Amino acid sequence: MLGLLSLLFIKAFAQRPLTCSPDCPSHALPFCNFSLSINDRVTDLLQRMSLEDKITAFQQPANRFVGIPALNVKSFAWDATCIHGLSTFNGILDPHRVSTVFAHAIAQAATWDLDLISRVSTATQKELRSINVENYAATGGDKWMGTSCDGGALANTVHDPRYGRASETFGEDPYLASEMAISMTRALQNSSSDGRWVAISTVIRHFLGFHYANDLSSGGEESVTSHFFEDQQAIPYRRALVEGGAEGLMCAMSSFSIDGGPQIPSCLHPYLWEKLRVDWGYTGFVQTDW
Repeated sequence: MLGLLSLLFIKAFAQRPLTCSPDCPSHALPFCNFSLSINDRVTDLLQRMSLEDKITAFQQPANRFVGIPALNVKSFAWDATCIHGLSTFNGILDPHRVSTVFAHAIAQAATWDLDLISRVSTATQKELRSINVENYAATGGDKWMGTSCDGGALANTVHDPRYGRASETFGEDPYLASEMAISMTRALQNSSSDGRWVAISTVIRHFLGFHYANDLSSGGEESVTSHFFEDQQAIPYRRALVEGGAEGLMCAMSSFSIDGGPQIPSCLHPYLWEKLRVDWGYTGFVQTDW
């Protein structure tokens, strides 16, 4: 019923068609050909984007990407956080102010209730899709709120209450954090059986973040042993990405050192990339944090 109402709402108020709809010129272009692979479609779209298009698509503030009218590509709002209901960067989208606020992740984890987490995430997913439709219609079909929770589940375990974002985690236990992240991700994405469609593209974060305290004064540096990595940190990430099927992964702003090795930015660290792509076989997208 929600999907039907959304379609009726679009037809009643939107002025411009969806990007790849049959009545849009882009419909005949390869990036709108759903029989092609995602990689082929993305490659085609990137080739049609100017350098200015590419730069504005990834700069902050998060509402600067104004779309590409010639291709009927909609503008996109980055930084939707869905970990305890919907919130968006600096209140870009007015409709989100009436979305439901649930208990934070650390409180959700305290319930050990996976069905509850699934229901909370399902409600969040439906609200985001509904707000998406409202926003699209209110802008005459120009602005499409990106249905991407790049503020998705924090798969890091947390081991020191002084850490300022402990409330965003599912606690210190890797098994509990894994189960919660899987339940949340599956419900938010609500993927079709063939994997072609998702309700919300969900991003797991921050690989690999500073969510435990080896030395809080060290700021953006994280130094761990391979034993701690495998025993505490790797498990929730691997399970959320592989079993949960998360569409994306956000790397951390911190640098990372393993077994006394050099401090290297997490987004570039060869150890983390090998774990992700080789050991776990993860093929989803990876994005930076801001």
